[in-house]
Amino acid sequence: MAFKLKKRCKFCAHTLRDDGTCQNPKCVNYTEEQNESKDQETKAGGES
Repeated sequence: MAFKLKKRCKFCAHTLRDDGTCQNPKCVNYTEEQNESKDQETKAGGES
């Protein structure tokens, strides 16, 4: 049985998150991780 390799970033070769974004902050393809709780707080609070 063959083992399965995780998908890697084509720029820095770090492993990708489940949504396909790079998790290396020094990478040119890096996107900050989204926190759903922050979005909900700004909607509920009325002000951003």
